[in-house]
Amino acid sequence: MKNKTHLSETIRFMWRHACRRWPLFVTMLVLIAIAKICDVVVSVYYKDFIDALTGANPTKTALYQIAFLIMGTMGITWVCWRIVEAIANFWQPDAIREIGEESYKYLQKHSFNFFINNFVGSLVKRLNRLPTAFETVADIVLFSLYSTFVLILASIVAIYQVSPLLSAVLVIFVIIFISANYWFAVYMLKYDNKVNALDTKWSGFVADTISNNMNIQLFSSFPREFTAFKRITHDWRKMSTFTWNMKSLGNGVQATLMIGVEVGFLLIGTELWSQGKITAGDFVLFENILISILLISGISGATCANL
Repeated sequence: MKNKTHLSETIRFMWRHACRRWPLFVTMLVLIAIAKICDVVVSVYYKDFIDALTGANPTKTALYQIAFLIMGTMGITWVCWRIVEAIANFWQPDAIREIGEESYKYLQKHSFNFFINNFVGSLVKRLNRLPTAFETVADIVLFSLYSTFVLILASIVAIYQVSPLLSAVLVIFVIIFISANYWFAVYMLKYDNKVNALDTKWSGFVADTISNNMNIQLFSSFPREFTAFKRITHDWRKMSTFTWNMKSLGNGVQATLMIGVEVGFLLIGTELWSQGKITAGDFVLFENILISILLISGISGATCANL
């Protein structure tokens, strides 16, 4: 419960700083949505290109028209992402600056006993972690999770126009994939917090022993300090190895789901093609969309556990 409370407080804190520049934030959301929808539209145009190429009477004019549509749509995507990057390059550093200033002000208002009872290095580590975390979370939410959501939604609509059955397969895959990632992220949260705490403890111990190096040498206490340091690094190694192994297992489950949906699309698509319900261009549409979803979903799944 304590971890959930801290997480919700952190999310509200970051959301408050993000919304202080809500016009920029909304603009990025709109442009990212346009860019991801254009990616799906490009796949539709490739479908039309293959259908025209394999048709009974393909014409060079029709192929050129589709090619120019593809290039134009890609150009729109390129412009959207350049504007998003330009906005993010101002929005994120300014928000990080404000978070750093607010965190510093909050830290300095603590009592004298608070600073006596905490390692200086640990406080520095914790103070610097929150501004850096804002950049990480913002990148994950905007460029991974939100992009994936828009891409999947647009893909379901596009595939439904061709085959409701295949769109249902995609919906089932998305539900299973998101549910598995959410459960895994919640399960790993407590262990990630332990690793972060040990990482902070490691940095704090090193910073404090460096500050007190003269006393360590004066009282010949290096063996005792080194033994204490080895206990910290040993605990960090054990917990990090466990979390990394679990994340590798999670990646394996994700890969299995991705292979399953890929095989399912091919088998069902082949059956529909044999019945004359889809064309070769439809196969191109399915594969282009599926590859895009699998690529961005793999990134999202890997980062979601670190959120």
